[in-house]
Amino acid sequence: MKIFLYTTLIIFLFGSINKVSACFPFGIGFSTQEDIDNFQSDYPNCTEIEGELIVAGPSIFNLDGLSSITSIGGGLNIANTSLTSLSGLNYVTSIGGSFDFQNNTSLADISALSNLTSIQGYFILDGNTALTSLAGLENISSIGEYFALYDNEALVHLVGLDKLTYVGDGLILRDNDALLNLTGLEELTTIDNELTVSDNSSLENISALIKLTTIEGSLEIDNNPALTSISGMNNLVSIGDYLDIIENVALIEITGLNNLMSINGDVYISDNSSLENISAMNSLATINGYLYVGYNDALMDITGLTNLTSIEGQFEISGNSSLSNLSAFESLTTIDGNLTIRGNSALSSLSGLQNIDPNTIISTYDEDLTIVNNDNLSECEVQSICAFLDLEDKTMAVYGNKSGCENASEIIDACSTVNTYDNEWSSNSIIVYPIPASNYFRIDFERSNKTDSQIRLIDISGRVLMSLKLDNNKTTEFDLSSISAGLYIINISDGNNSINKKLIVER
Repeated sequence: MKIFLYTTLIIFLFGSINKVSACFPFGIGFSTQEDIDNFQSDYPNCTEIEGELIVAGPSIFNLDGLSSITSIGGGLNIANTSLTSLSGLNYVTSIGGSFDFQNNTSLADISALSNLTSIQGYFILDGNTALTSLAGLENISSIGEYFALYDNEALVHLVGLDKLTYVGDGLILRDNDALLNLTGLEELTTIDNELTVSDNSSLENISALIKLTTIEGSLEIDNNPALTSISGMNNLVSIGDYLDIIENVALIEITGLNNLMSINGDVYISDNSSLENISAMNSLATINGYLYVGYNDALMDITGLTNLTSIEGQFEISGNSSLSNLSAFESLTTIDGNLTIRGNSALSSLSGLQNIDPNTIISTYDEDLTIVNNDNLSECEVQSICAFLDLEDKTMAVYGNKSGCENASEIIDACSTVNTYDNEWSSNSIIVYPIPASNYFRIDFERSNKTDSQIRLIDISGRVLMSLKLDNNKTTEFDLSSISAGLYIINISDGNNSINKKLIVER
């Protein structure tokens, strides 16, 4: 989001430079140094600009002619000038609109703004490539709308914002190549919309955000290649929208979010190639959106999510080549989307996912359950997965894992040792014959409970090929004439109890 003011055209949005006694209720614009130099002699009684003030043009090198101005009722726009300082604005105390300050490539000093106490609109500092410091903004405590710093290549820190406590519509820090830290934001407590910290190539830490408690919008920390730690936000308790921590290649750990209790959107933690652990977020119980943890090559530990109980969307763990276990998710009981475990080459077991309610593993656009290309994954027979396989009308993709979890049939077979419910059938007789079968198979089933039971014939991909009612205390025959040769699982369930039997069909 950038606003470009071209020096070849000054748009007088609310008026023009006319010799009148009023202080420009409809605004005023300057395109030459001569216009600025003549301002006080042309308008000797004008100290308060009621409308907008626009200054634009490469011929403008100082603002001394504006030294009589004490307030600006509208916005202040300064763009594409040859200014080296803002001397001339020393007595301005308030800006009623927005302050848009862009592409002043010689500007190194804004200390003349030291009397400015408030900006009611947005504040943009963009493309001021010689600016090294924000000294001069020390008396600003609030910015009514968003505050954006883009492409200020020499800016090293944010010292000068020491009294800033509130930003109304978002704080955006992007493409400031020399920015090392956020020193200067230590008093900031509230951001009413997003906080974006991205593409700052030298940024090492964000620890200055120690008093920040609330972000009403999203939190994005993306593509900061020198950032090694996310610590300092220990007082942050809520994020009103999504959380992105993406492509920070030097990031080793995610700490400092220990008091974060709610995220009202998706969570994406991905492509942080040096990230070893996610040890923060241990106060987080609910994510009101997706959880995606993907392609963090060094990630071994997700202990910071041990108190997470529900995810209101897709849950995906993919491409984390060093992640060997999912034990951090033992408290997780519900999701409201598909469950995907993909391409985690060190993962050997799904232990940790056993407490998820299988009825909440569901997708409207993809497979409900995807377990694919986890080279060492051999143990998939956890309670939640076994119970999921007992449900009707579920879809799944299972392949590319180690023996024992290579396909749905292997998981179903392994699940025969897992009680997916309070299983009361262990002492009852269930006999399937003949094995191998050809054109039919029979089941002898004796039980005292008269509850109707259901039989399902399932292939190795997890597809249900047959679903029929099973008569209790009777021998029941099933036709196999339309079934191809292969290995199948027979699942028998009454909703409270479940058992699996193997069936081989030969032709």
